[in-house]
Amino acid sequence: MATDNGFVADVVAEPGNPHDPNACAVYIEGLKVGYLPRDAASDFHQQFADMGVTGTWRLQTKAKLSGGWGDRPMVGVLLSLPKS
Repeated sequence: MATDNGFVADVVAEPGNPHDPNACAVYIEGLKVGYLPRDAASDFHQQFADMGVTGTWRLQTKAKLSGGWGDRPMVGVLLSLPKS
């Protein structure tokens, strides 16, 4: 992974998502690049609920891109998230 590969990502709750009320979208530079895995999103929502935060919320964190070359043509996003 390149050393100049640092980004700021926004993790945004999507309580109105028709597929998963715990969905958490990931944005980099204003573009939606994907979602947290379902189990991680559920854990995240619970952590926020435990702090009294509900509805739509946003968390900024550090991110790096991974893949996109050789036998790894898909690009993944590595987020620096707090442990549950």
